[in-house]
Amino acid sequence: MHAPSIRPPRKSTLTCAALCFVCALLSLGFVMLQNGGAFTIREDFDFQQLPFTMALHNQIARGGLDGWCWNLDLGTSAIQGFGFYELGSPFFWTSMLFSADAFPYVVGWMYILKYVVAGLTAHLLVRRFVSSPRVATVAALLYAFSGFQTTNLLFYHFHDVVALFPLLLIGLERLMARPRDFAPFALAVFANALVNYFFFVQSVVFLLLYFGFRFGPGLWRKGLGALLAAVGRCLALGVLGCGMAAALLVPSLLYMLGNPRSGSSVLSIENVLWEPRQLLFVIQGILLPADAMHNHNAVIAQQWTSTSCWLPMVGPSLCIAYLKRRLSERDWLALLVMALLVASASPLLNAGFILFTGIYQRWWYALVLMGALATARVLDDPREYDVRFGTTAYACLLVALVAAVLVCATAVDPTYLLHPEGFALYAAIAAAGCLATYLVVGVNRPAGLPQTTLVAIVAATAIVSTALTLHSYKQDLYQGEMLEHLAPQELCPTVEQISRGTQLEAIDPQYRYATGDNRLTLTGNAAGTSSFSSTISNAVGRFEEFFGWGSWNVWNLNKESVPGLSELVGGRYTVLPEPNGGNVVAHYQAGNANAYVTERKACPIGFICDRYAITDEVYQLDQGQRALALMQAPVVSPADEQGVSAFARRAGTEDLDLTRSVTDLVQDTQPRAVTDFWRSDHGYGFRATCSTPALVYLSVPHDDGWTAVVDGRPAKTVDSAGMTLLPLEAGKHTVEFSYETPGLRVGMAMSAVSWLVLAFVAVLAQRK
Repeated sequence: MHAPSIRPPRKSTLTCAALCFVCALLSLGFVMLQNGGAFTIREDFDFQQLPFTMALHNQIARGGLDGWCWNLDLGTSAIQGFGFYELGSPFFWTSMLFSADAFPYVVGWMYILKYVVAGLTAHLLVRRFVSSPRVATVAALLYAFSGFQTTNLLFYHFHDVVALFPLLLIGLERLMARPRDFAPFALAVFANALVNYFFFVQSVVFLLLYFGFRFGPGLWRKGLGALLAAVGRCLALGVLGCGMAAALLVPSLLYMLGNPRSGSSVLSIENVLWEPRQLLFVIQGILLPADAMHNHNAVIAQQWTSTSCWLPMVGPSLCIAYLKRRLSERDWLALLVMALLVASASPLLNAGFILFTGIYQRWWYALVLMGALATARVLDDPREYDVRFGTTAYACLLVALVAAVLVCATAVDPTYLLHPEGFALYAAIAAAGCLATYLVVGVNRPAGLPQTTLVAIVAATAIVSTALTLHSYKQDLYQGEMLEHLAPQELCPTVEQISRGTQLEAIDPQYRYATGDNRLTLTGNAAGTSSFSSTISNAVGRFEEFFGWGSWNVWNLNKESVPGLSELVGGRYTVLPEPNGGNVVAHYQAGNANAYVTERKACPIGFICDRYAITDEVYQLDQGQRALALMQAPVVSPADEQGVSAFARRAGTEDLDLTRSVTDLVQDTQPRAVTDFWRSDHGYGFRATCSTPALVYLSVPHDDGWTAVVDGRPAKTVDSAGMTLLPLEAGKHTVEFSYETPGLRVGMAMSAVSWLVLAFVAVLAQRK
C-alpha cells in the first residue's frame, strides 16, 4: 500500500477545505436564507440541539463548568447534563465567541465548519494511502457528505464526532510508522474522548479492529515480542489520552454508572440475526441516499438509529470492486470492510460497538470512512480493479432492493412503501450515481481518469443529496409520538418562537415554569418542570420512575400528565401565546410571537412536613394519587426510616386524604413554606422555622454532589424518591446547599498529571 509523506501538499489540503466549504454552504445555505440567517430544522434539532447549546452558553457564563443547571428538568449537573452533547466539543467552544442569543444565527456556520473539518481530517488520512491528491479530495467528500452525515442532520453533536474521528487513525498510523511520533495519537485519543464519551466507546472498539486487521499480521510475523511491544505502546498512550480528558470523563463515567440505561443489555439469541424487514432496512441504508429518520420513504416509517452509510455518487460500487480484487489477497482493508459489513448484518454484532447496551448503526461513520478509503484506492489506480463489475453489481442490488420493496408492499404489507415518489427519487439518484461511476471511472480511458470531472460530479451529488434530505426534514410534518402535544406548525418552529425563552426570567426562585418545552426553559433563565433530554439527573429519573415513568426516555415525564405533580414540584407559571383570562404576571414579545406568563397555585420548592410515608406503600396507590400523597407526607425507603422517625410521625396510606382537591392540598403547603429561598448556579439556601422537629421536603434532585449545612454545621439529607428530604430540629435555622460535581476534582487531577506525563515524555524523546 502506497504511503507518501506524512505532510501532504498544502495546496491540495486548502483545495479540499475550500471545496467542502462550498458544498456545505450550498447544501445548507438555502435554509439560512429562508430564515434570515438563522438555521433551524425541526424536532430534535430545534427542541434539543439549539436549546442545549444556548443553555450551556449561559451556564458557563454564569457558573462555569462545575455548576448546577436549574433549567434542565428539575435540575441537573452541568457536566452530567451536557457532557454527552457539546461540553467537550471544540466547535461549541468556538461558538462561545458569540452570545447565546445569537446561536441560532451561528449554528449554520458551525455546521459548515464541521463539514470542512470532517473533509480535512479524512483527506489527511486517505492521502497517506493514495498518490493522487484529487482522489483524496474525492474520499474527503464521500466521508464528509455521506448518508450518515445527512440522516443525522437532526443530531448536531454527532457531526463533531465524525469531524474528529479520522485523527485517531492518523495518530495510530504515525505511531506505528515511527514509535517516537507518539504525541499525535495521545492527542487524538484525548480529543475524541473529550468530545463525546458515548461515541468514544464505539471509536475504541473500531480502533481495536483496525489495529488487528491493519497491523496484527505483520507484527505477528515479527514475533510475539514485537506484537506485545506495539500493543503495550498503543494501550499506554490510549490510557494517557483518556487521562488527559479525565476532567470530563470521570464525572461522566460516575454519572453513567448510576444510569439504568447504561446497565441494559441486548445479549440474547433473538438478536443474532435481523428480522427480514429490519435487514431490508439496513440494506436500503447502504444502497440508497439517506432520507429523513422521522419519515422514511420505504420499509420502516420511523427509526432513529442513523441507518445510512451511502457514499455520494459511487455508493458501494467501488468498494465492491475493491473487495473483488483484494479479498483473495487477504488485503487488510478488504478484510476489515468485509468484517464491518458482516457486523452490520447482525443486531448483536452492531450492539458490540456500544458494549451490548443497545442496537444502533451509529458506528457506521467508521464503515463510511473505510468505504471512502477503499473507494479512493480504486480511484487511485482504476485499471487495476474491475470497476464494471462493481457498478454492475451495485445496479443489480438496486434493482433487487426496489423489487423487494414493491413485492413486500404488494403482497405483505402496504407500509413497506410509504412514499412512492420519494422512494423513486432516491432510487433514481442512486442509479444515476451508479451510471456516472461507470461512465467516468469504469470506461477504459487511454488518457487516464478524468479527476476534475469526478470531483465535480461527486461534489454535485453531495450537495443534492444533503439539501434534498434537509428539505425533507423541513417540509414533512407529522404528529410524532413524543411530540403529539404540539401542533404541526410547532414541529418546525421559527426563530421568534425559539427566542421567546431567552426573555423569560425567574420570577420567584421558590417556583418553576410548568412546562417541558426546552425552547422556553433552556434558552434563558426560566427553570421548568420537565425537559426533552436523555441526560437528566439520575435522581430525576428515580423520581419519574416513582410515578410509573420507567422507560428513561429522552422525552421525560410530562409533570402535567399526573394530577398534582406539576404543582408538587413548584410549577406555578405557564407560558401561553394568548392571556386566555389568566392572571398575567409578565408579557414578552419576539418578532410576531407573544408570550404571556400567567400564574396559578403551586407548592413551593421547599416546605415543612410533620409526617412521612414509606415508599413501597405509596407506590401501591394509583399513579394519579401519588403526588397528592406526597403533598401530605414525603416518602422514604424502609432503610432510611430510622433517620427521619425522630423528626416526624409515620403515616400510612389510610391516614392520607386522597379525596381532597389539588388546590386545597397546595394551599395547605403555603403556610409551611421555607422563607428567603435563593438559588444560584452552585447551590441554594433558605430559612426555616420549626416549632417541633420536622422534615423539609425539597423538590430538588437528591444527587451525590450536594452538601447541606444547617446553621454552619454539616447536615445529612435523605433521598425521597429522588427528591431531597432534610430533617431539622425545632427552632430557627439557616440552611445552605452547595453542589460539586462528583469526580470532578479527581478527574482534574488525573488530567493535570497526564498532561505533565505527556510533556515530560515528549521532552525526553526530543532530547534523545
